[in-house]
Amino acid sequence: DFTYLDKKEVLGNLEKIKNLAEIAGQRGQKLSQMAISWLLNRPHVSSVLIGASSTNQLKENVGALEQLQFTDEELNLIDKNS
Repeated sequence: DFTYLDKKEVLGNLEKIKNLAEIAGQRGQKLSQMAISWLLNRPHVSSVLIGASSTNQLKENVGALEQLQFTDEELNLIDKNS
């Protein structure tokens, strides 16, 4: 069944994305880089498949490896906004 997007739900999700982007910025990362770093830290994730349509995107994705560690506070904030 197709469900229509609920405006309140969409706005709530946009707020969460904004919060996650802020956390990433405080870490010196873009949101996409933080997402890759977070995935690489999951114990049950054996690999992360990334896509890039340009050399710049590939470099940006690889930049996620520069900041792999998360504080407990960062992880709690990420969980709260997921």
